[in-house]
Amino acid sequence: MSGGFKVDVVADHGPPERTVAKILNEQRLEGVRQVYRQLPLKPNGELDLDGVMQWAADDRADLLIVVTETPRRTGPRPKIAGIYVDEGLVIISLPALGLVNIQHKLEKVIETAIGICRDGRLTGAHKSALWPYRVGYGRSRSETRVFVHAPRVLPGRIVLVLGMVKMNEPLKTLPKLTSALAAAAATSAFGIFYGSIWQMAAALPTIRLAAIALTVIVLMAGWLISSNRLWNRGRRYGSIAEGAMYNAAVVVTLLMAVSLLYATLFVGVLLAGLIIIEAGYLSEVLGEEASFRHYLDIAWLAASMGTVAGALGSNFDSDEDLKRLTHGRREALRMEERG
Repeated sequence: MSGGFKVDVVADHGPPERTVAKILNEQRLEGVRQVYRQLPLKPNGELDLDGVMQWAADDRADLLIVVTETPRRTGPRPKIAGIYVDEGLVIISLPALGLVNIQHKLEKVIETAIGICRDGRLTGAHKSALWPYRVGYGRSRSETRVFVHAPRVLPGRIVLVLGMVKMNEPLKTLPKLTSALAAAAATSAFGIFYGSIWQMAAALPTIRLAAIALTVIVLMAGWLISSNRLWNRGRRYGSIAEGAMYNAAVVVTLLMAVSLLYATLFVGVLLAGLIIIEAGYLSEVLGEEASFRHYLDIAWLAASMGTVAGALGSNFDSDEDLKRLTHGRREALRMEERG
């Protein structure tokens, strides 16, 4: 509990802002309020530390906590939080907390950071509260600057990339691809009405159907990345390593989004096939007794056809959807708004 210690929390728009709001709505942290401001960024997309330091100096609260979706690191190790006791500032990178149980993790970091700043120093109890994270004073060895890092470098980077994917909210991307879904559905409909496609689906082994599905998902994700220039080719994000993390997050985000589109298409075609294709007629065309497995195979092949023929070449429904899809695009948008 923060008691009489007054704390302001500022968060990036989107998942950081919503997660902070959920924590504060539960009213377990006293004296903490959420304020709404646009976080300052450097030209390379990194958080402007000098800018938020000035915010903290001007803020009337005892402590300013900034929750950002921007990845931060010290050397190769992802940085979860920087706690600047003398400056009355805490910066938390939400992606570094990973993919699951984010609200609980963030609340634990916020509460412990408040305790460190209120006590004026890091104690063993604070370290225990932040386990399994690595907690220390950084290179300066100043006891008034405490840093919280991932416990190990490589797993920490994987967790960071997954956290970046979570910030991209891939499961909310499907409504932004309605035109692509409509085109894919129209093409997939041919699979329901053409007997030659039924025969081909029945003849193909499961492993080949799976390979076809995987190929078209990768092709469509690649098309969306390429056509919208989502791939980072240079050092836009500070280093090759950081650029690689952004690219990995983009790839995983689009693969998840396209996989969801494919799954939606598959279910739709399967239901339509069960309604439209009469089992006796299907048996006659295939020359064997029809089973539910045949309907699955037809839907599988038709969904693949629809994705590659109908959706390839399609795009997001609006430029606004594209701008808010990935970390890099959102950072560029925020810098445009500042300019």
